[in-house]
Amino acid sequence: MSNGNYYDKDNPKKSITYLAVIESSRKRGVELDVEGTFTAPRCEYDPETSQGTTYLQFTYGAVTAEVDIDTETGKIDVTRMVTVYDIGKAINPLGVEGQIEGGTIQGLGYGIMEDLVHKDGIVQNPNLADYYIPTSLDIPEIKTVILEYPGHLGPYGAKAIGEPPIVLPAAAIINAIDNAIGVRLTELPATPDRVLSAMRRKKDPE
Repeated sequence: MSNGNYYDKDNPKKSITYLAVIESSRKRGVELDVEGTFTAPRCEYDPETSQGTTYLQFTYGAVTAEVDIDTETGKIDVTRMVTVYDIGKAINPLGVEGQIEGGTIQGLGYGIMEDLVHKDGIVQNPNLADYYIPTSLDIPEIKTVILEYPGHLGPYGAKAIGEPPIVLPAAAIINAIDNAIGVRLTELPATPDRVLSAMRRKKDPE
């Protein structure tokens, strides 16, 4: 096969087009199929020295958050988030957007409300009555920007976008809190109690 045509091995001057192969196969009831495999190269990484390559290619992104904070109660409302990810190639743009928005909402929950409590190795809040996750009322406006700079490994230059959207939102929210009221939280989630405690420490460092 070359340039979309199929050539006879014994008579290279004789050829038919790819479309002709499909039409002929359909008329004859011949099913065409192809099977391929791909084995990703190994990451040469030494966990003892932390030297080497940890991932074959990276997905880069940035997230910003806007917050409203009640300084009397410490309650945080995330009002808007903007996410930007370079995913190489959006093979299914709508699916990519949904993945990014879903991960952003999970990251928001991690940042401001999801607090898994353990005592003696036992989870103390094992159900959704005590372990809070975002509902539709907690979701802010989310603007998703997709950048496409093809990677060297994935199909059509695509990169991973499964887990990356969960990573950045909490940091973006903590930065927004710091920008809004001048306190840097060092624990997650950023609950109202922790916000008020940080504000009190800033006012009275002793």
